[in-house]
Amino acid sequence: MNTIINKLHELKHMIEIEWRAAQKRAESTDQIDNGLDNLYAQISNLCLLYPETIKINHYKKSFTALCPSNNIEIFYDLEIVSDFVIMVESIDAALNHINDMICSEYADVLVGYHEQIADILYNQLGGRQSLVANHHGVDITTMRGEL
Repeated sequence: MNTIINKLHELKHMIEIEWRAAQKRAESTDQIDNGLDNLYAQISNLCLLYPETIKINHYKKSFTALCPSNNIEIFYDLEIVSDFVIMVESIDAALNHINDMICSEYADVLVGYHEQIADILYNQLGGRQSLVANHHGVDITTMRGEL
C-alpha cells in the first residue's frame, strides 16, 4: 500500500511540475492538454485500483462570451481539477453571475475579458483551472490555482 501512495504522490508532483513548466513555456494548449491528460489517466487508473488513497475530480465546461471591446462571440473551454467536489450547479451559477461581478450592462449574455472571467471563476470555484479561447487569431490560456 505504501508503494501505491508513493506513486500517487509522485504523479501529483509530476502534475504540479508540468503545470508550472507549461505556464513558464506558454506552450500550445494541445501540448499542455496531452501531457496533463496522460498524467490524469495514470492517476485515474490507480484511483480505480485503490479508491481510498486519492481523490481528484476533473470538470470540463464549454461556454461563450462576448468580447467587451468589439462584441465578437468568443468560445471558451474551462477545465477544473480539484481534490474536493464542485457541484455542477455551482459551475453554472458562477458562469451566470459573471456579468454581475464585471458590472456588465448585458443581462442575458456573458460579457468579459478572458482574464477577468478566469479570475472570477477561480475565486468562486477554486481548484486548479485553465481557461482556453481564441481571440482574433490569438490563442489564450489562463491558468489559476493549485491543488
